[in-house]
Amino acid sequence: MQLSYTKSGILGGDGVVFYNPLYDGGGTTIGYDMCKHPSILKHLSNINDTLEICSGPGFIGFYLLFNGLTKKLWLSDKFDGVLPDILKTNAFNQVDVKFIHSDCFQNFEKSLKFDLIISNPPHVQHDMEWIRDRKTEEEKHASYRINLDEDLKFHREFFENVKNHLHPGGKVILVENQTYISYATIMDLAGSGFECEVINGVYAEKNFYYIVLTLGTCVV
Repeated sequence: MQLSYTKSGILGGDGVVFYNPLYDGGGTTIGYDMCKHPSILKHLSNINDTLEICSGPGFIGFYLLFNGLTKKLWLSDKFDGVLPDILKTNAFNQVDVKFIHSDCFQNFEKSLKFDLIISNPPHVQHDMEWIRDRKTEEEKHASYRINLDEDLKFHREFFENVKNHLHPGGKVILVENQTYISYATIMDLAGSGFECEVINGVYAEKNFYYIVLTLGTCVV
């Protein structure tokens, strides 16, 4: 199956995602590529429950759902402005994806657990000119939401809580950028209890990498 997307949303195809281009943080490119990468696909067997966190309109999660790589999907973002497009995507594709409005895991029920938590999170730690350099205030605010993780606040909160929301043997798959956050930093934040695989040179972008963390015996 293919995932179709456009600025206006509606296209023919097996799956359609509605979105505002302001809220595309790479889901139509590197995030979409992640779902098709052979080194990622080998980890996507027997997945029942998936969460895409920092989801935006849910490009990654919907691709997994439309291609039968997960049975159920939850999306979560601290910006609820993406919800109208998620509801349109649900209605158009006749699916029932749940949305949790939450900054990291703050609004999650403690009992909610997943086989897979996947994300293309913000990873720029400090305000930078290229984030501020947008034509309109709306574009500037969107750029901050998508790109800025000041002092790694999201990453720290994520790894403080993620084990509580994974089933035994559950996996975390992240898109990261070596320019802003190294493998060593991720592993330090993750702490003990994860097996780790790093996949470099993705989507023809030498600085981007995928990192797969499997809840189990710690490998450092």
